[in-house]
Amino acid sequence: MSISEENLIYDWNVVSDVSSPKPAPRLIDHTLASARLTSWLEMPDLEGQKALLSQLERLGLHHLCLGSWSDAQVRKLVETARELEIHAWAEAPPGPLPKAPLGAYLSHRHKNWQERAQQMNGPACLVIQDISRRTPTEIAALLGQLRDTPVTSVCLSDDGGRATPAGTARLVNFVTEALSRLQLPMEIEWSGRNDRGLALANALSAWRAGAGALHCAFFSLGEGCGLVATEQLLVNLNLAGSVKRELRSLAEVSQQLAQTLHIEIYPNLPVIGVDAFRTGTGVHAAAILKAQKKGHEWLADLIYSGVPAAQFGFRQIIEIGPMAGASNVHYWLEQQGLEVEPDLVQAILARAKGSMKVLLDREIREVIEQQSAKVKG
Repeated sequence: MSISEENLIYDWNVVSDVSSPKPAPRLIDHTLASARLTSWLEMPDLEGQKALLSQLERLGLHHLCLGSWSDAQVRKLVETARELEIHAWAEAPPGPLPKAPLGAYLSHRHKNWQERAQQMNGPACLVIQDISRRTPTEIAALLGQLRDTPVTSVCLSDDGGRATPAGTARLVNFVTEALSRLQLPMEIEWSGRNDRGLALANALSAWRAGAGALHCAFFSLGEGCGLVATEQLLVNLNLAGSVKRELRSLAEVSQQLAQTLHIEIYPNLPVIGVDAFRTGTGVHAAAILKAQKKGHEWLADLIYSGVPAAQFGFRQIIEIGPMAGASNVHYWLEQQGLEVEPDLVQAILARAKGSMKVLLDREIREVIEQQSAKVKG
């Protein structure tokens, strides 16, 4: 019998889950809007921001929130987005609303939100802010005010990142039932900050409970601790079987976005960090290499990783450090096109065992040069 993922790996994530896979949610990306709210970030010029739109479009992100319509650059970006067939949204500005078709978010805290919704020349979304602190009575009263308005969706906004996954599901279920009783066929959106480190779990919980759209931003940009990371949502929705589009460009696009925004990607960030698919442990390296030599690249990707690297444009990296074994050294030498000699392998391992960290390539080459000189001498 041939080896396959299905008959080799038991998946506790989907056992008895009759709802999987669910239809993919719309991802409403706030990377640019959130960047404007981030104090430590230097915004790129207009051309750089337009390039960023193209980068997001490569990943199939066709719903973007770009900032406030009162910002001249945002208005120009909306025009560019339309040329790319991207649905661009903006925050409705104070004062008179623009005549151009514009999707906008209206805060329930605005005294005249119903009147402003009537003035919209495009789809309107009511944002119920600080949703995780509001009583059922308050929420139901707000939803009741949606009758006879052009509002097409309701955004449940956890502004302070207070919600838990269980609380998020209860909120979405409550709003779903309330809208059904009111006979209002509106989409539910979820937007939650990451102040408790629960943004990803909350977003997935909202989706499973019935939210049709999730707000996100690359690198978790935004106020406070930011929104759920777009790249993490894309990966998890793909692994859940819901986002089926090609995502091998995620590695390249993440790097391009970081360069455009002048952001350093921390090495240990999930999926996109440089350490995400690295191993310096001997037993890990041996298993990965064994799978690769048997031609099972998919298995090499999954043995010690919850994310298949190649599926998102990355690759497994084997390094040499204090916990390395001979397999690590063999792999490194083979990748460099060098002959694997027993004495050289032991010399490199000895250097690694005496180190406090993973060896840099130049440190390994120093050992190779020393060993070569020793042999010649």
